[in-house]
Amino acid sequence: MLLPALNRAREAARRISCVNNIRGIYSGGIILYVNDFNGWLPPTADNAQYVAFVNLYIRAAFEKEIATLVTSEQKIGLLNSGPARRVPQGFFYCPAVPPTCSASPSWEGGTEAAWFLSNYVPAQNRTSLANSAGSGKNLPGWYMLGRGASGSPQWRAVRRFHDVAANSILLAETNYRRVATVSYGKVNQAAMFLETSDNVNQFPNLLGGLGYNFHSRQANVLTVDGAVTSVTPGGIDPATLKLR
Repeated sequence: MLLPALNRAREAARRISCVNNIRGIYSGGIILYVNDFNGWLPPTADNAQYVAFVNLYIRAAFEKEIATLVTSEQKIGLLNSGPARRVPQGFFYCPAVPPTCSASPSWEGGTEAAWFLSNYVPAQNRTSLANSAGSGKNLPGWYMLGRGASGSPQWRAVRRFHDVAANSILLAETNYRRVATVSYGKVNQAAMFLETSDNVNQFPNLLGGLGYNFHSRQANVLTVDGAVTSVTPGGIDPATLKLR
């Protein structure tokens, strides 16, 4: 009789902790950076590099995150790849994330690396626009990755906060998906979050990377207005990155 109640209490605690993590990243890091840098969002890409910039504002939490990084090379690598830990625990990780990559429903297989990047992942907007100049207004996505006629990436655009489409998702918790190589070695990388109208047909299954397995078939997402919402499968419009 007590065990189901205890499990529910633990799940509720993990959910609350995750929400608080994301809110802290937004109000204690992203917004302060935006205010200091003339409205620009922190630079980022697939490996959650934004953390290396918001750490200037979330100093105490970030210093705890890098306590396990034992060499100068690894610490320098944070500037390019965000923080990495041997165990995916702490401010930049959902407390419900599986402790091993093989337990992730999005894992592509293979031997996991020793280090874990953050699994709070920025929304990416892949676009077929020819260039980044003036292209980002009122579109979803923390950053934009441009493609040429061949479909290969040609540029990555940092965006202004107020150019992001209103009510669209800025950050989401996702499952670990693959091993990536960064400046200080191999790391476990969480699934990208990039389901927009330009690539929804090309990448129809990427919504499976969201952490619906973390909180009883719900995943926490952050919208550009600072709200953190728990969504269920089908609760996001992949064409607009907005909640349904």
